[in-house]
Amino acid sequence: MRITLVNMPWQALTWPSMAMSALDTVVTDLGHEVTQLYENLNYAEHCLDAAAGLSPADYLAISSGGFDYGVGEWVFTSTLFEPGWRQPEFTAYLERVGYQDIGPAIALHHRAPEFVDQVVERVLATGPDLVGLTTTFEQNVPSLAVALRLKQRRPDLPIALGGANCDGDMGAALHRNFPQINFVVRGEGERPLTELLEAMADKRGFESVTSLCWRDAHGRSVENPYKPVGTPGPALPIATIRPYFDHVHRSPARPWISETFLRLETSRGCWWGEKRQCTFCGLNGGSISYRSKPPERAWKEISEAVTEFGILDVTMTDNILDPAYLRTLLPQLAEAGWDLRIFYEVKSNLKPDELAVLAAAGVVSVQPGIESLASGPLSLMDKGTTGAAQVRALRLFLEHGIFPLWNYLYGFPGEDWERDYAHVVDQIPALVHLPPPKRSNRLSLDRFSPLFLRPELGIDERRTPAEWYGIVYPLSESELADIAYAFAYTPRGIDDLTAKRLSDVIAHWQRAYERSALNYRLDADEVLIEDRREGWPIRDHVLRGDEAAIYLTLARHLALPAVQAALRAGGYDIDSKTVKDLLHRWRTLGLVYEDDGVWVALAVPANVRERMSWKEEGEIVAA
Repeated sequence: MRITLVNMPWQALTWPSMAMSALDTVVTDLGHEVTQLYENLNYAEHCLDAAAGLSPADYLAISSGGFDYGVGEWVFTSTLFEPGWRQPEFTAYLERVGYQDIGPAIALHHRAPEFVDQVVERVLATGPDLVGLTTTFEQNVPSLAVALRLKQRRPDLPIALGGANCDGDMGAALHRNFPQINFVVRGEGERPLTELLEAMADKRGFESVTSLCWRDAHGRSVENPYKPVGTPGPALPIATIRPYFDHVHRSPARPWISETFLRLETSRGCWWGEKRQCTFCGLNGGSISYRSKPPERAWKEISEAVTEFGILDVTMTDNILDPAYLRTLLPQLAEAGWDLRIFYEVKSNLKPDELAVLAAAGVVSVQPGIESLASGPLSLMDKGTTGAAQVRALRLFLEHGIFPLWNYLYGFPGEDWERDYAHVVDQIPALVHLPPPKRSNRLSLDRFSPLFLRPELGIDERRTPAEWYGIVYPLSESELADIAYAFAYTPRGIDDLTAKRLSDVIAHWQRAYERSALNYRLDADEVLIEDRREGWPIRDHVLRGDEAAIYLTLARHLALPAVQAALRAGGYDIDSKTVKDLLHRWRTLGLVYEDDGVWVALAVPANVRERMSWKEEGEIVAA
């Protein structure tokens, strides 16, 4: 069979689609002919119209900032439904929520039908026997619009929809409501797609395909039982990413794309989530069980991709790093001697020697799940860590030249300002030399998260789909509830006015970070701390003898009894009052952080690797 895989807007322009890349490998290995179409890149090219006042920068504005408001979905309603679809209602909604790029969104909305017609021509030119559309985040309506136009041109052409937006009830609802879709593949695609191709070849019945939604002889939607099956680690496919690079390098929009990345996968699921899923996390759907590629297979994929494409920036799609890689894959990457810049998601409790392994391998940025600097909210999130431990993690990441990407989350049921935030806000000015969060966000209620699935966790009233779903889709309340991923609910925890105190101090942190340092140097039994943080007097603190011993002991996060135990083990007999008074004086000076009776030192060794900026690289640059 000839199979055409299509990646519609609004995926990022800087890397390949993991869904298409992985399934291309699976289907090609089965003997089929595959074509990948990067229509997100084609759409950026379509925006190259100075006369219309558009550029690829408008693509970025929607792909990076429009998801929370359904902007990218609404843009393509002009093709799926009609031009101007609920435009006054949607515009009023965007104005109310403060979305800034309404003008470009409206312009792109009215040009979407023209672009979809071009997509249809490109798809049909491949002579497909099956078209597969991948949908995650804002790709539903663009994909449904293309499917509709394809059916108008070729009613007999089978069309399949898959991706994260199709997991569980979402996929079944999409299939029920949009008859242009023949098949919806739910869950990880390797097994059900393989079985679907067998069914299309009359080697099995469609009713036997794992988790599939399909249509009977009368066109009615049939939903097979949803049984998500995770692909085993050794069977995770090596991604076929060449089609992306072939396209992006010849793209007229290439001058606007500042850099491209290898996007690879070494594991799926989350080993932490298998034990204690973070209460706010809706990732993975029914496939949270953790599986990783054998290290030799992961090494082969990474090394061959780096060699073939000459790209040293590598973004891993993994939800969490396999700890075994610290002894296998990562040392092998370090030995290769490449100047790699790797991104991984990790757990924040990495030890100094483990961070050294990451740094040596070329890991320069991570998403470590910091989320809060107070033990109370972290407990409500089921993070399995404490506020002082998270501050220590920020310090250790800085010490090893690894930049952590994180957001400060609030709004959890049961949190309290005085108990959980006031002391953090009071101490954040002392943290300005450490990597700041990108922003502070109220908790988002997402499908598949424990907070969504378990009302006893505190969000127990009726939840409704985020407001934009009801504007974009002309569906009943129950069908919207099945299609939606993000839900509205009565806010919990601190109110917005109070939360502004947190966001204001974080904004100061972001501004001050680049101009701040708190370093220490060791000289015999003396510790010299050089304070060069914005907002603090320029001064040097000299700690000698017992004071130096106490401060160095606080390289770990410790409660007072543990501090004294560590000191005694080191031969220091210092009474608790002396230690306690010193800790409180250091807190006043901003040299330590305290949360729930646990203390941690804030100064960083003076000989650390050059730190990274907190500002992420933009996807689009001026031509």
